[in-house]
This record gives sequence, structure tokens and C-alpha cells, in this order.
Amino acid sequence: MDNNQSFRTTAERAVQLVLEMIDDFRYDEASLFLFDLNKLHIDEWQYVKNRIIELADKSQLSAIATIIDCSSRSDLSSCNALIPGLSRYTNYVEDIELFD
Repeated sequence: MDNNQSFRTTAERAVQLVLEMIDDFRYDEASLFLFDLNKLHIDEWQYVKNRIIELADKSQLSAIATIIDCSSRSDLSSCNALIPGLSRYTNYVEDIELFD
């Protein structure tokens, strides 16, 4: 299998995974997945986002636009108010030192 075929196979798997998340209204998970994909594999993210737009049910386009927009931002927590449940993935617990 050549690199192009391997890329396409992996990317199509990602497309199906994200579409399943969207169908199940798991927008927070789809956003996180695409955000991480964008940070780690920009070419695959571009392919996946284009395929999602092509394949998704047209009634879901508003949600998909928000998910894609959030995945392209430098800080995913900026979308906490837009996507229910996202804050559970973006709120980091900091170590707090207690002083006597």
C-alpha cells in the first residue's frame, strides 16, 4: 500500500468516526478530536473537514460549522460556551499550593 492510499484510508476512518459522533450529538468529542487532529496532522484535518462537509446531512451544517471553527482555533476552551460539555475537556486543574 502506498503512502497516498494509507493516508486516504486513515482519513476516511476519521471522517466516519466524526460523522458518528455528530449523529450521536457528541459535539464536544467531535470538536476535541478535530482540534487534536488539526494540531498534529494539518493535512489530514483539512481532508477530514472537507469530507465531513460533503457527506454530512444538511440539517447538521450549522453544528458542523461550529465544530470545524472551534477545531481551527488556537485555544479550544474559547468554544466552551458554544459546545455543551466541551469544558470537561478544556478545564485544566492546576496544582494549588497551600501555605500555612
